Amino acid sequence: MAVLTVAVIVLAAATLLNLAVLAAVVRRLARLTAPAGPAVDHGLPAGTPVPDYTVEAADGTRLTRDALLGRTTLFAFYSSSCPDCRTQAPELAARSAALAAEKVSVVPVLLGPGAPDGLSSVLEGAGQLIAESGPGGLTELFRVQGTPSYFLVGPQGSVLRNGSSLGECLPAHAV
Repeated sequence: MAVLTVAVIVLAAATLLNLAVLAAVVRRLARLTAPAGPAVDHGLPAGTPVPDYTVEAADGTRLTRDALLGRTTLFAFYSSSCPDCRTQAPELAARSAALAAEKVSVVPVLLGPGAPDGLSSVLEGAGQLIAESGPGGLTELFRVQGTPSYFLVGPQGSVLRNGSSLGECLPAHAV
């Protein structure tokens, strides 16, 4: 009879331990699947007209809002100190030909010190590169909160979509 009592006590202890582990797993899953909270502010929201601007590209040409009216334009903001930018910039460069075929102009904007780095050479192949070393310019105009940030601007000059990845910003049919 003593053996049976010990077996019941061991089984009860194992059941309580199993229940405690299960409760911890459920709590952890609930935290992982909980909504992230309010939507992240990526800058100018969809539907907002882009204000007038004039900026100088890395090649010395001037870029204005009026010059881009009538065509869809993707503004891609990267920082030379951003790890995610180093992985997403080559993706943009690889997709730039397909975007051009879909009549989407690409304007990569590189934020950071004026010294050229590997990221600037990648972005020069994607479109008309704008280098910004301080506050102001397109970064302020689009109210960029972090990098990478993308803004798809329609032919009428208003933001169509924005996001922190190309997938968030480009229409599903775009390559």
